[in-house]
Amino acid sequence: MNKMKKKLCVIGLAEVVCDAIGASLRTLIGEYADILCWCLEKSMDEQIPTDYDLYLATYPGSYAYAKKMLPNDCQILLAGRFVNPSNFERLLELPKNTSVLAVDNSLERANYLIWEIARFGVNHLNISPYYPDCPEPEKMAQSFAVGAGRKRNVPDWMEFINLGVKELTITTYARILQILDIPEEVLDSIVHTYMDSVFQMARRNNNTRTYLHSIINNIDEIIFGIDENGGLFFKNNAAESLIASLGKTDGASLRFGDIFSELDRPFAWYCENCDEEIITKINGLHYVLQIKPVSEPVGGNIGTLIIVKPVTRVQELENKVRRKLKGTGLTAKYTFANILGESPAIRQAVDTARRFAGTPLTVLLESESGTGKELFAQSIHQASACASGPFVAFNFSALPETLAESELFGYEEGAFTGARRGGRNKQFRKDLFYRLCMCPLYIPPLRERTGDVLFLIRYFAETLHSRHLKFDSALEDFCNTYDWPGNVRELQNMVTYLCAVVPPNRVCTTADLPRYFHSASHASPAVEVKAPPFTAIYEEMVNNHTLDICRTLLAIFNEKTKGHSLGREHIFDMLKDHYPAITHPALRRHLDTLKYHGMLHSGSTKQGTDITPVGREFLAWIVQLRK
Repeated sequence: MNKMKKKLCVIGLAEVVCDAIGASLRTLIGEYADILCWCLEKSMDEQIPTDYDLYLATYPGSYAYAKKMLPNDCQILLAGRFVNPSNFERLLELPKNTSVLAVDNSLERANYLIWEIARFGVNHLNISPYYPDCPEPEKMAQSFAVGAGRKRNVPDWMEFINLGVKELTITTYARILQILDIPEEVLDSIVHTYMDSVFQMARRNNNTRTYLHSIINNIDEIIFGIDENGGLFFKNNAAESLIASLGKTDGASLRFGDIFSELDRPFAWYCENCDEEIITKINGLHYVLQIKPVSEPVGGNIGTLIIVKPVTRVQELENKVRRKLKGTGLTAKYTFANILGESPAIRQAVDTARRFAGTPLTVLLESESGTGKELFAQSIHQASACASGPFVAFNFSALPETLAESELFGYEEGAFTGARRGGRNKQFRKDLFYRLCMCPLYIPPLRERTGDVLFLIRYFAETLHSRHLKFDSALEDFCNTYDWPGNVRELQNMVTYLCAVVPPNRVCTTADLPRYFHSASHASPAVEVKAPPFTAIYEEMVNNHTLDICRTLLAIFNEKTKGHSLGREHIFDMLKDHYPAITHPALRRHLDTLKYHGMLHSGSTKQGTDITPVGREFLAWIVQLRK
């Protein structure tokens, strides 16, 4: 039988492609033909065998190679291939208008991949071609690339969506069978294999729907699905019970008003004003309604979800939460390990606090606001003999102001009969002070903790925001010399602000600080806070390969607007003359970069975009720099 087998050689560029196509061929026609995979990336310098009955080229480049290297009488077939839509799930999950790069070895192949994806109905994304030697894309928090088979040429910081190696078309299999004289019945088996893969995808989707349906029906809350016209199209088991209690039998014809008859506004009004929960009556009982629009990435809004909860159930849950929170409020959660810092000042305070924790004496914590009094108090409790007992914190803000002041600082003299003489001393009452001040502990403010500021910045950025902030030297000097009147709390707020406004991998400067840092009353006099120089922006654009196109954009605005703003479509048409491969998503990224640096300004609504004085100054600076 083996002697009667035909010989088929697969010629492709990438090993992963050859292996995948070779495996499929061996599965489907391996009984009738011996399959050899010839990978050009591995065997380009070797002599390709010339005794095969058929050579199957996986793409035009390998077809041209085979034509050049093989004798004229060799049978060579260019394979037809397609992307299997069963691997499109991740693409379908992406929100509408998400920017995605289609990655391949050339612009032509990348555009063909985009066409194949659109052919299967995936048209809700902004997909641009990406190939060797094209401009590097701008880094963004959410970045996606799609490819068929391998991740080559994809930037490391992007999420790669692999659609799998393109498969051979049915037409290609029919040609192979014809050339190798394989029985036609084998084609029926191949078609069945293809249809089975489609059926498997449908079955997987059905299993997912069944699973989700089972989950929803086991939820205690009453759930309704209402279409845009107010008609009921979905209800879970709990909702069925509510409908039955209303005496309604034909659930298919029910509408929003049939169930929630106490509500006096049209259904559309509730959809537009769904920020707050609504309380209504059903069968004489009060219910809380949560109305939420439901949308999908591809099709937009597909209806409205209404979650119904009995008020008694809500009250019961609230009482449970209150009891739980009250219980946890008597527990200390911090220890000395949570007090961070390497400066001698903070380490000495921690060492002293540890010694106090080993005694039954009262500790008085003295410090400014935001230094960590609560951390020290809980840590002392955790390290003391009382650690197994409750940690009771009393909030003086819950007391009337006059009562708190009188108990801690005394009364105004003559306020009432028996009032303490001397009145209010704006200091602790001496008798109270000396009762508390057995073991006074001074917690140093942040300005006295030399070297701890940058350490805490790195810690807060990494642990709270999963970011690695990079500061230039001027900002580091500012942080080390600033007084920090709000102490660690102010520092943590600054880190949160920078993580929110500064893009990943960009160096933070003093210009990125919140506005109040720039005022003379807060900013350190030793450091001048000013906008970053043009050199920093220039270097950033050079590193991101965006300098030339940004310069061209500024020149277009500077020379052709003549005091009038331009719309994006007009800009796109003019830019096409300089950069034929430019895409709309790429243009938006470059415009956003220039707006971020204050070089372009967009008006409200549809007023277009215009160049700013900063943009003109930067353009002139570049021209002068290149002379």
